[in-house]
Amino acid sequence: MYTMRSMQTLIPKLESILGVKKSPSVQERELFKKTQDFVSFITWIPGLRMIAVSNSLAMYATHPGSDIDLFIVTAPRRLWLVRTLVLSIAMILWVRTRTWDEAGKFCFPFLITERNLSLQGIALENDIYLAYWIATLKPIYNSFDTYGRFLRVNEWVNISINKEENEQYLLHTRDS
Repeated sequence: MYTMRSMQTLIPKLESILGVKKSPSVQERELFKKTQDFVSFITWIPGLRMIAVSNSLAMYATHPGSDIDLFIVTAPRRLWLVRTLVLSIAMILWVRTRTWDEAGKFCFPFLITERNLSLQGIALENDIYLAYWIATLKPIYNSFDTYGRFLRVNEWVNISINKEENEQYLLHTRDS
């Protein structure tokens, strides 16, 4: 695994390849607002623990055709219920990606349960992209300190994470 020092030297190269900006563009701020609106509409779903923006939007590297990728964490034995409800609501509201119409719409590529918060088992050897992906997640909804627990069990990434900057879009935190 990379050391913290080697990760810090590789990150600027990765950011250059991905087209990462230091702050969100106007379009990206609009996409974050759209995400906050959608997430505030679905926080009632039983077993929903965390929703975070991932991939290009979280990294401030979108282009005009970008979709909005959401990483979802559920309570144990609630993944399929949460997935079914979230996808159904997104389809009804016509905000879910389709192959022919995805710009500015939601994609749900990654769902896990609280029992499997560590992503080390899926990491490739020296997986800088996964480490950077974890470090750039932007939580929108967080209950029972799921985001904090996720970061703690994924400390193996050896990358400094600006938790406060990542939490700037956080709408809801629920502890009961």
